[in-house]
Amino acid sequence: MHTLYSSFIGPRRVDLAEARVPRYDLLDVTRDNRLTLQTARGCPLDCAFCGASRLISSYKMKPLDQVRAEIEAILDIWPRPFLELADDNTFVSKSWARKAGTRPGSRRS
Repeated sequence: MHTLYSSFIGPRRVDLAEARVPRYDLLDVTRDNRLTLQTARGCPLDCAFCGASRLISSYKMKPLDQVRAEIEAILDIWPRPFLELADDNTFVSKSWARKAGTRPGSRRS
C-alpha cells in the first residue's frame, strides 16, 4: 500500500487586505486576452450542492481600496482590459457590490 503525504500544514488565516497587487506588468498584453481579478474568497452560504463555503475558506471580501489599486495597476498596462472576476460569490454582499460599482475619482470617462 502507498503512503500519501500532504503538504497541508493546517488552516491559515488569509487577510485579503494584505494581499499584494499582482505583477500585471509581467504579462504580455498582446498575447493574453483577459486578466483575472479576485475580489472575494469563499462563500457565506452553505448550499448542499457547493463546496466553496467548506473547502476554500470562510467568506472574505477584499477591501475596495485594494480592488481599486489592482484595477489601476491593470489600467497602467492595458487601457481597455477584459476583466474576469475569479470569485466564488462576488456579489453576495449587496452593499459591497453597490460600492464596488461606483467609480469615485475615476481617471476614465
